[in-house]
Amino acid sequence: MQFRLRTLFVILTLAAVTISLLAIILPGPRSLLMGYERVRQRQFDDIEIGEPIATAIKILGEPIRKEKDFSREIAYRENDFDQKTLSKCVVFLVWRNGGNWFYCIGVDDAGKIVVKADGNS
Repeated sequence: MQFRLRTLFVILTLAAVTISLLAIILPGPRSLLMGYERVRQRQFDDIEIGEPIATAIKILGEPIRKEKDFSREIAYRENDFDQKTLSKCVVFLVWRNGGNWFYCIGVDDAGKIVVKADGNS
């Protein structure tokens, strides 16, 4: 009986590990095959609303683009924010993580972060 339980435990553990690895490796917006870096995501997550934009640039590097409008790659996320908050933004900075994961940070005229969004195109 104990042998069966141990064998079942080993099989379930191997299955869980295999499924986890496949979820990370298989193609998708946040997969290793697309060049997605989980460390970069944690760095983005650590950036706080209200911090100076210089902090985000120091952490994420130079953005790939500066725009007057919300990032077109993740425009579907724009509705997550109210118009009053978005109207405070004078510039939006865009970064890429891997093949198609994007970060967008909106900055007010004082150089403070007002909006943070990420997603895939």
